[in-house]
Amino acid sequence: MVFALDASDSIGFDNFQQMTQFAGMVVQTLDIDSVTSGPSISRVGLVTYSDSAVLQFHLNRYTTKAALMQAVNVPYLTGASNTADAIRFSSVI
Repeated sequence: MVFALDASDSIGFDNFQQMTQFAGMVVQTLDIDSVTSGPSISRVGLVTYSDSAVLQFHLNRYTTKAALMQAVNVPYLTGASNTADAIRFSSVI
């Protein structure tokens, strides 16, 4: 799963915080910590975007739920909304 979070000025800091909290709630429901790999193991990536897309972390970066929960607290960027760039970027990570 790849989260693409809008971190532009039009969203605002409070709404951005709500998005990161939502991402954390979703992560809580996923099987991240299993010791065996396979199709049932969830992997999560995260992209933020404003003027351009920024890879915060790749799908294979975190293998524990605790580390992933810390990682979803990403910085708020500000800038214009470039949703098209975020979608293109997210499709290749």
